[in-house]
Amino acid sequence: DRDADLFVSLSYADMQSTAAGTETWGVLQTNDINIDQHESRIDLQYRMLGARFGIWWAKKEQTQYRQTFYVNKVLTAVPNEPIPEVISSQWQGLSITSVGGNQQQFEARLEIAEPTSVLVTNPLFSQPFEKRDGFRAGLHFRWTLPQQEVGVEGLNLTLRQEYQELGGEKQAGGGFWPYNRWRMTSFGLLYAW
Repeated sequence: DRDADLFVSLSYADMQSTAAGTETWGVLQTNDINIDQHESRIDLQYRMLGARFGIWWAKKEQTQYRQTFYVNKVLTAVPNEPIPEVISSQWQGLSITSVGGNQQQFEARLEIAEPTSVLVTNPLFSQPFEKRDGFRAGLHFRWTLPQQEVGVEGLNLTLRQEYQELGGEKQAGGGFWPYNRWRMTSFGLLYAW
């Protein structure tokens, strides 16, 4: 109930890249990358001072598929391409949400979080990476579509902008997981009841 002082939500988001992007490693290497991402999340918010203040926890799994490697601008074969790297992480965060408009149909949320655990596996390295340094921040907008126009209650359009940094771990055996900067813009259709 959006009018209640205590607000609890469970959510699941799934994202798959439809076209390969380009990843750059300093000035020496580039490669194509496709990313699949899944996230489960629980939010607990409390209304006070005209806004909803919240805490949240999320479990996120991102698989990055790398292929078509260029080293010093020369196409370089890497065995078993594409190479899947899996980043499993858990996050704890804070949020503030502002709700407005007729019947509270507009919502804007600002949030920030830190990782509580990170595990990165890559078949090219014998051990996983586990460094937890990093943060993520996001800005989310939601608009509830008028029921008289769409014929169903609780249908929402969403816009989300997120920034995340993780990593920077050296490891024995020559493995290195660089500091990752991840920016994402997404649009969605959400049904809430």
